[in-house]
Amino acid sequence: MILCQNHEISLLKTTANSIKSRYPGHSFICCTDESANEEDLMQMNKICPTYVAGNTFSSLINKGMKQTPSLWNFILCAGVTMRNKLDYKFFRFIKNDKDILFPISNNIPYFVDGTLNGIFINKNTFKEIGDWKNHENLEWVKTIWASEAIRKGCTFKAIANSKIC
Repeated sequence: MILCQNHEISLLKTTANSIKSRYPGHSFICCTDESANEEDLMQMNKICPTYVAGNTFSSLINKGMKQTPSLWNFILCAGVTMRNKLDYKFFRFIKNDKDILFPISNNIPYFVDGTLNGIFINKNTFKEIGDWKNHENLEWVKTIWASEAIRKGCTFKAIANSKIC
């Protein structure tokens, strides 16, 4: 799932092309904010199925998790390029559907403080936990959501050496 806030079509192309070249046959979608106009959406839909959400990252994630055709999903921000075989690396650490994986980025091994790029989650688990709160403070949103995930039996796993690009 590609989060394309501000409908940056060139950044969407970069990420989409990296997925297409390194993960042929894998499906992906894009979520953009409500300021996208009809022309933007037409261009974005030529790249991949695109859905309109609100103006926060949490609204983009919520919309994407409802629309994604895949059971397991990487969350990526537009402009990021996917490295080869990340799915194999992450799947080695999956014990069950309630595992939520995220990369250690900039030496930050905590879900709440870390990047959105590379969060790997099961669609059914996301549905069970519920939506991210629609708020601008992403650390607060992630804290509330992670707390609920832990309450529902989820395990967060920080994955080292898993640079997305």
